[in-house]
Amino acid sequence: MMRLALDEQQHRYLEILPAIRECLKHWRTSYPDRLRDDTEAGPYLASRLDHACTQGLEDIKDQLALVLHEVLVHPDITDHPKIAAVITSARSGTSYQKATAHWSAKDWQIIRTRLNAKDNVS
Repeated sequence: MMRLALDEQQHRYLEILPAIRECLKHWRTSYPDRLRDDTEAGPYLASRLDHACTQGLEDIKDQLALVLHEVLVHPDITDHPKIAAVITSARSGTSYQKATAHWSAKDWQIIRTRLNAKDNVS
């Protein structure tokens, strides 16, 4: 009988596969014309989930929320002070997902606009 041996990274990807699929679903719904190739999008989302983990978000729902904000709002969303403050709170037990769930479309647009302005200054 053959046994499949996975390294740590492959095992991690298997664990987060449902979250990657969820991200892909939301990405496709929001921007159907941007996402063409799952072979590139999957590893990209996995790297973003790892990034969310390194930010101190332990709950997969919080990680998923941050990744969706990076994909749908702005890739450098963690640079925004309001987001950074929520991430800091999440390290102490507050849910990132719950803290940002009530924010309006206008709130997200303001965040996007400020981050885009920062990009244009650099």
